Parts: sequence; structure tokens; C-alpha cells
Amino acid sequence: MRAALVATDVDDSGRTPALAAGIGVSAAAGEREVILAVLRDQPRSRRPTLLATPAARGLERDLGGLGLEASARGHLCHLALAAEPDSLELLGELERGPALLLICLPHGLWPEAIRHPSLAPGAALIGVTLPRDRSLAALAVGELRAEGVRVKIAPRSLPRVAARRASAGVSPGGAASARVERLGRALLGESSRGTSARRGEAGQALPLSLGAAAALLVCTMVLATIGGAVTGKGRAQRAADLAAISSVRSMRDDAPRLLAPARLPDGSLNPRHLSRAAYLERARVAGLDAARRNGVEASRLRLAFPDRRALPPLRARAVVRGEIDPEELPGGERLERSSGRRRPIAVVASAVAEASPPGGEWSGLPGTASGGGYSGPLAYRNGE
Repeated sequence: MRAALVATDVDDSGRTPALAAGIGVSAAAGEREVILAVLRDQPRSRRPTLLATPAARGLERDLGGLGLEASARGHLCHLALAAEPDSLELLGELERGPALLLICLPHGLWPEAIRHPSLAPGAALIGVTLPRDRSLAALAVGELRAEGVRVKIAPRSLPRVAARRASAGVSPGGAASARVERLGRALLGESSRGTSARRGEAGQALPLSLGAAAALLVCTMVLATIGGAVTGKGRAQRAADLAAISSVRSMRDDAPRLLAPARLPDGSLNPRHLSRAAYLERARVAGLDAARRNGVEASRLRLAFPDRRALPPLRARAVVRGEIDPEELPGGERLERSSGRRRPIAVVASAVAEASPPGGEWSGLPGTASGGGYSGPLAYRNGE
């Protein structure tokens, strides 16, 4: 079995489960087998509906034989699983086919699902609220396309009745059906083409009126709500945080060397002394190295030291900048037409870190006498 679509939300709207179900109904017109797997902290299986296709009932029997809680609902077979990494492993091992696997999951499992070697999802659906989450959506689209995954942003949920119909495995009806069909064609490619030609046959198998009545008889629950940023925005912010922290860690470690006198009491050069320029350069290199290890190019990172004139400087500011093509976002093509040229959208993540002064001796000179004779503490004035 190949996972064709993974879906999640970046807010608490819970819009993507119903949209994923609608895409599955659109792709399953006829006798195609489709599984909708919902991963949540407290999995609860849905009750089967009165009307279900033979393909959905066959999947229900097969999955039930494996000890899984499955229910045939219209064109779909719903599968309730716990929100755990083991559930992803289980989905990757299912051998029943040819079936389309739609997975609605929480944000904690999103990175693992995208890169899971057995699932290998080819498409992703992300629910966002625009314009509030426009920058986050831009980063998510760029990161997923870099992974070779088709991605679509869903700024609007289905109407309540249409969402209930989709969850019951029947066509949402009206404009909602046209919307989920467009999403399906964009995400699943050829796998969802020809749906419109089979719509009449699907309507004979599952009359909309009876399907809607069956859906209204069953109480529906909110599916897999998602909170927090789960994709590129979090990655950029983590890179900025780690770059700033790495810089101030270097500054804290080198502070005693910066404060050590340039010359020893006998007039010779102090090998432990570090100039201010070398001190700040070492901090800059540490921050750039941390950003590189987190997948951020040096050209995308700017490091600054707000208190560079202090003695010693102990603060660092890291700024990670990125750009996204506006056409990657819903409505982006209208921006290009109105302005006459394509303007990239800037995405910025910043972080400021400050180190506490290190303990111990700051002079760079020994704190106690040694070598015989007096062995007590030493006092220095003007480096002597």
C-alpha cells in the first residue's frame, strides 16, 4: 500500500479531516478502495453507515481480521489509530491494495510521516488561517516541495453539512464537491482524474439524499485538531535560536581570555590573551556552524553583537531570512496580475541570546601561588 496523502492543521480549526475525506470520496468514485486513517490521542472508531460500497466493506473485513478498528462509511473505510510512531509503522506494513491511503495526524508525527520510508507520501494537505499564517504557509510549501511532496494549502473548511457528508463517505454536494475534486486532482494527479465522468454511476450506488440522511443520524466528532507550527517556520526559528546560543556559548567560554592582560608581569606576551576582534570572530564562526548544521546557508543568516563595545560582550542576535514565491500560496496569482511582476514574500525568524558571566578567575593569571614557599592567594593590580 502506498500513502498518497497526509493532512494536518497548523491551528485548532480541524478543517483538514473533512477535506481529506472529501478528496477520498472524489478519488473513490466507482469501485476504488480508499482508507482514511485518523491518528489521535484517544482513538475512537466511527460507526459504519447504512450505505457502503463493496470495496469499503471488503477493506473493513480485511482490516478487522488484522485486529484493527475499521468501519465502512460510504466510499471510505475509516481506520482509528493511536497517535504514536508505532501506528505509522503499522500503516507502512499494510499490504492490502490497490488502495489509496489518506492519513490525518497530529503535528507531533508530521515530520516522521513525511520522511517515513515505507509510507513515502506523495502529497500533503495543510490547513492554515490566512492572512495570519501566510508566512508559515509559505515556509511549509517550500520545505515540502524540496522533499518532492505535492502540497496544497486549505484556508477554508467545508460547510457543516458538506463536512458531515464527506465524513460519511458520500459526495459533499454542490460547490464543496467541485472544490474537493480540484484539490484531489492537484494533489493526486492522474489518480483522481475521470471522477466527474463516473459521478453518475456513483450517484446511483449512493444516492445523495439517503447518504445525507444516514450521515445526519450519526453523531460526528471533531477530528485530529492541530496546534503549533509544524513545518518550515519552526525549522527557521530553531536555526536562529541555536545560532544565537552557539555564539554566546563561545563568548562565555572565551571571556576570560578576552579579559586577560596582553602581557604577563615580566613583560612577555600572554598566550591566553584574545583580542576583541578574534573573540567576536570565534563567536561568529560558532553561530554560522550551528546554522549550517541545521540546514541554513550562510547567506541566509545574519549575526550581530549588540553589546560589542562592552567588556566583555556577551549578547548575540541571529536573524534567518527566507523567501517564497507568492504563487505557492492561495490567491498568489492575483498578486502577480495586479502588480505586473512577481514579488517574493520575505520570511524572517530572529533570536537574541545572552550569556551569564563565567565563574572563576577572569584575569587570565593564576589565582594562587605555587612552586614552593608561599602558597596562598595572589592579588593583582594593573596586571601586576
